[in-house]
Amino acid sequence: MSQPKKAKKTKRVSPTVLSLRWFRSRGMPAVVVERYISFIKIRQDIWGADIQALTKTGIVGVQAGIAAHHAEKIKKATASDAVKHWLASPSRIFFVQTWKRRPAFKKNGGRKKIDEWASRLTQLVLIDGRIEAREFKSRE
Repeated sequence: MSQPKKAKKTKRVSPTVLSLRWFRSRGMPAVVVERYISFIKIRQDIWGADIQALTKTGIVGVQAGIAAHHAEKIKKATASDAVKHWLASPSRIFFVQTWKRRPAFKKNGGRKKIDEWASRLTQLVLIDGRIEAREFKSRE
């Protein structure tokens, strides 16, 4: 007697992992700088960023998340003194990058087994002592 097949669990991919892949695929070494402090059960960002990446022109700080929380991430980062100091330093860039799963469809209308992820990237810039958010348009 055969056992019924168990449904496969879909693996969840964190926004941090998606952002790491995104930066690395563009030739920028990237590392996670967020840490979890277990005895007080909180996550702590380093200078407001979950990820830091190296570019040819400087260092990028990235706050990663899901698309539903994009506005909250921007609000939190623009209110942060750490992000303000980060942006005041030379050769420093800060992004809020959020991800949304969108189903991918085959040409004949059938659904693929693997979904695609859509990224939204907002650059934070320091202008006259205030942090402003600007939607980043990629050249892709």
